[in-house]
Amino acid sequence: MIVVTGATGSIGRTLTGLLPREEVVAVVRRPAGLGRAEAVADFERPETIGRLLSPGDRLFLNSSLWPGVADAQRAVIDLAAAARTGPPGSTTSTPGTSPGWRPRC
Repeated sequence: MIVVTGATGSIGRTLTGLLPREEVVAVVRRPAGLGRAEAVADFERPETIGRLLSPGDRLFLNSSLWPGVADAQRAVIDLAAAARTGPPGSTTSTPGTSPGWRPRC
């Protein structure tokens, strides 16, 4: 199973739409009617995401930026390691940017 967080955002919605329906669980904060398996969970309660993970699953860790996101993602990664999933893929969306955007240093 591939567990995709942030499934109602532009990245998560696109990814879950591209994956075979029977191989994906779309993680949402509230039911969204995405037309595939959904599980209600929230980064602010990482254990709600952790309970979805089983050995051999894959996790696509996807979220927007918000205060506490790094700690929440770290907690979910720790739960994924404890569940013995494969290495997680991840992305974080930054509002107001476009593909190829790089910060000025």
